[in-house]
Parts: sequence; C-alpha cells; structure tokens
Amino acid sequence: MGHPPRIPVWLRWEQSVIYFVTICVADRKRVLANEAAFKTFKNAAAKFRRWRVLAAILMPDHLHAVVAPNERDAQLGNCSAALKRWMRKELNASWHWQPGCFDRLLRSDESLHDKWLYLLENPVPAGLVKDWKDWPYRFEFNKGRQLQDAARLPASVASHRFGKRSACPTTHDSPLLQWQPERLP
Repeated sequence: MGHPPRIPVWLRWEQSVIYFVTICVADRKRVLANEAAFKTFKNAAAKFRRWRVLAAILMPDHLHAVVAPNERDAQLGNCSAALKRWMRKELNASWHWQPGCFDRLLRSDESLHDKWLYLLENPVPAGLVKDWKDWPYRFEFNKGRQLQDAARLPASVASHRFGKRSACPTTHDSPLLQWQPERLP
C-alpha cells in the first residue's frame, strides 16, 4: 500500500519551514547512543546541501532532529533517506532503520520551543541520565557561535531572536534558540 500524498507547506511565505523528525531503528535495536554513531551523525549532517540540521539528539534506538530546508519545496523524505543511508554506510551497520520517519511541520515559535525542550530532556525520562546536560549525544547547529555567523542560514532565519521565553533556565544559552520562525498572527 502506498503512502498518502504530503500536505503542502501552508505557511506565510516569510515564515521559515522547520520540521521535527523522529527516525527509529528497526526492532528498536539499541545501536545509536555511542561515540561512533554520534560522530557518523555529525558527518552526515555536514553533507547536506539542501537541508540544515539545526539540532538533534541520538537516543539508543531512535533519533530526533530539527531540520530546515534551504528551499521551501525540498522533500523531507529525501532528507531522512539520505541521513539513514549515509549513517548505515559509514557505520557499516548490520541493523536497519524502520521505513519512513515521523515528522511534524513546526508552525510557530512556541512549537519549536516545545520540541527543543522535548529533544533536550528526552534522555531524562528514559532513565539514561539525571540531568539533560549529561547526555553526550546532543547536536546543536553551530554550537557556541551566533547563528547569524553561519553563511548557510538565510538572513530571514538568522535575523530572528528568541523572545518571551529567553529566561528559560534550560535553554536560554542555546544557539538554536537565538532565532525563531515568524510568529503567526
């Protein structure tokens, strides 16, 4: 049985297109929470030309990523398929990914903030660490620098600043949250 057609991106033209993506390992094998897989993920994220991985976290049997296309009409399926292919090839993996991925188009800055908190805190309720800061397999695009300095980000994205939740103690220093998509009316 085929997949239903994707719903087109219905956001204001000036609003950034950002997806929250979850990709799972087949049979939920615990093969991702290690240095080799994390290094491979970072290498794969660096290969993208039509997409940017803004943030991600590798859990033992799945990964979450916040990704944004360079062009609004880029196909998310191409992004997830390439990431899966590159990671399996570099790791010379005997395991497989589950078909497809779960994705959600983020429609507001509150949605991005909620997904960012979920991503950061995911290892804690899973019992992997007591504090999210202790989880080593967390990726932030251009960590430690202003996102405006990253040439690959469009000016419309880089110019946004995180507003009303900037005092959030768990995320205020994150480079990801130094920008946000346009607020919906």
